[in-house]
Amino acid sequence: MTVQKQSETELSEKDKKLLDSYGITETTKITFFVRTPKMLFWLSVLTLNVYDVYWFYKNWQAVQKVSTKKISPFWRSIFTLFYIWPLLRLMSLQAKARGMQKSYDPVRLAVMYLLVSYLGLVLSRSPSAFGETASWFGLLATCPLAAWVLLLMQRAAAFNNGKVDKSSAPSGVLPAQLKLGKVEKVIVIISAIFLVLATI
Repeated sequence: MTVQKQSETELSEKDKKLLDSYGITETTKITFFVRTPKMLFWLSVLTLNVYDVYWFYKNWQAVQKVSTKKISPFWRSIFTLFYIWPLLRLMSLQAKARGMQKSYDPVRLAVMYLLVSYLGLVLSRSPSAFGETASWFGLLATCPLAAWVLLLMQRAAAFNNGKVDKSSAPSGVLPAQLKLGKVEKVIVIISAIFLVLATI
């Protein structure tokens, strides 16, 4: 994947409309929800990417806190297909405003994530000539790929956090984000139970 160099030129009309639709500017300070790379990767993989929905929800919640418009983090995380690009673009614009020179193209990241997620869904539901177990292996094989794309998505958010909140670690993770919350623990436990039942 090629890395796109962010220019210091004026925002495009499309970006201006995006920011205006949320009632914010590129200099609005948003503290995104960021996990350490290892934590994010394994939470995503071990929950079969179910954790990703929570990650999207928390980041939309971060946008909601500073937005003057009415938005629903819950529905935007559920319908990620339609709202993944705006979130990634907001992260990219925020990071760029704080000096990030290089970032991955939000459109490419969104397309990659959706394609990998769709592939995993198809493999898990498609009858396999080698049996149901092979279908599960197909799903499990796509989970690390989706988690990897999620890590790329988080880079801009992490860079932004490092500039907005000086208490954050070099990885952009705030002290309060170093430990699992109650909801995250529930997601992990339910996912583990589901995996055990599915393999019986």
